[in-house]
Amino acid sequence: MKEKVYSIIPARKNSKRIKFKNKKLFHNKPLVEWSIIASIKSKYIDKTIVSTDDINIKKISKKYKINIPKLRPKRISSDNAKMVDVIKQSIKEHNIKDDDIIILLQPTSPLRDHNDIDKSLKKFKKTKANTLISVEKISRQYSPEKIFKKKGNFLSSYTSNQAFSSNLSKLNNYYAKNGPAILITYCSAIKKNILYSKPMTFYEMKPQNSIDINYLWEFYIAECIMKKKI
Repeated sequence: MKEKVYSIIPARKNSKRIKFKNKKLFHNKPLVEWSIIASIKSKYIDKTIVSTDDINIKKISKKYKINIPKLRPKRISSDNAKMVDVIKQSIKEHNIKDDDIIILLQPTSPLRDHNDIDKSLKKFKKTKANTLISVEKISRQYSPEKIFKKKGNFLSSYTSNQAFSSNLSKLNNYYAKNGPAILITYCSAIKKNILYSKPMTFYEMKPQNSIDINYLWEFYIAECIMKKKI
């Protein structure tokens, strides 16, 4: 039997840095809506699930015929809640089987679209990996040799590793997780409390589409980029 693909969009009511971030209007739509649209447009996702403790996000989801039988429990809706527990709750509610594929789509990555999702799923199946994460190539400013660690009023080098260089060509094999905007794994791994199981592959996204919105300045930059895309 062919496995099914379930997307899970975690969108709780409160947020730490931007008030009601997931329903804040982003280019005339609530932020969470962009991930819902991307999931529905995917050629490979069989079912879109929204996990929320917010009645208004439940109403937004209903517009797209996404049924939320129960709001997310308070115990997994706080700042300290673990993402793996949020996913496990959805797995239980929707009777997702061990061999089925889970794709996590965080609302804070609105510039990730259905094309990114479909390319990621194709690579995940082709490589026969256990996990796929979306990444962006590490930029020159974040090369470990350029990072310092604070010690009181002074700085010390983060690393003494000489393998890194300010020469961009030598950073080609180094990537940073971009949220991640996309995380693909199997239901069986989540049931074992594992988000990232090996072997792990990746899907590289452009830096301008990799913004993970945590602060207002990231929200405004992402809006500017979206205006150029639409």
